Amino acid sequence: MLLHVARNLQGGRLIIVGTYRDVEVDRSHPLSSVLADLRRVQGFQRVPLRGLTVDEVQRMISNIRGQDVSWGRAETYYRQTEGNPLFIQELLRYLVEEGLVVREGGRYSLADLDSASIKARARLPVGPPTC
Repeated sequence: MLLHVARNLQGGRLIIVGTYRDVEVDRSHPLSSVLADLRRVQGFQRVPLRGLTVDEVQRMISNIRGQDVSWGRAETYYRQTEGNPLFIQELLRYLVEEGLVVREGGRYSLADLDSASIKARARLPVGPPTC
């Protein structure tokens, strides 16, 4: 249907936005051949989205928290989330909900826990998220 609309409504004032995870679309996936055909349609534009850089993660966290965040902390969150903004936001929320990060005097800081306790309580995977 997408290919039909793209071919038959060229020049019309219509925008269609579709999303997919490129890691899930290999040569055998039906969308793969549709994408190949769409590349030949005038006006088709593919915009690949990637994760944020460490600097962008640092800015995002600083903006969310309303305070400067160290580059090292941002790098830790980047490695955990691969720069995915949704994962970053959910990780920050999770850390607060679990009491691993607390707000004191208008600033966020790590709770007074040792690193073994943090890892045990957080139950966070070592590598990037799998979802």
